[in-house]
Amino acid sequence: MKIKIVGIFVTTLLIATVIPINATDITDLVSEDTEPDLNCFGELIWDDVTPGTIAKNIFYVENIGGAISMLDWEITEWPEWGVWYFLPPEGEDLLPNNGAVHVHVFVEVDDLPYRDFTGNITIVNKENTSDFEILPVTLSTPNSYENGDILLIRFLQRIIKNHPNAFPIIRKYFGLS
Repeated sequence: MKIKIVGIFVTTLLIATVIPINATDITDLVSEDTEPDLNCFGELIWDDVTPGTIAKNIFYVENIGGAISMLDWEITEWPEWGVWYFLPPEGEDLLPNNGAVHVHVFVEVDDLPYRDFTGNITIVNKENTSDFEILPVTLSTPNSYENGDILLIRFLQRIIKNHPNAFPIIRKYFGLS
């Protein structure tokens, strides 16, 4: 590199080396920069959700592809249990420098107590369906022993009635004396 000072201006003379590249090399360089890559993250786990209510959560969708790539994505599958809502359910022209999109998830929980529900949510790159993400989902409704307690109490009451001289403390506790 040669520097020449002329007055108050500085000029630089650069010697460039020309490297021949063919058209496929240029296409590869451009396609790498414009190829989107879907990435999703977040945990969709709900514990002790009251049956018949709406559970809420968030997961994230981002484009980790080339610098000038634009991602079009959509949610294509979700569990069959419950009624599901996604906000937004899809997106277009997501650039890597936009960062992650917050996807709000709402599910109306089936009115089935004492259950564990599992499943998956699938998010797909609309322009390349082999580029997809699967997020596992788990939801549990509270375990309550009220029904079990009632059955146990009824069982003990029958034993005490059938064996009146056995278990005097239990008989007194249940008011069977």
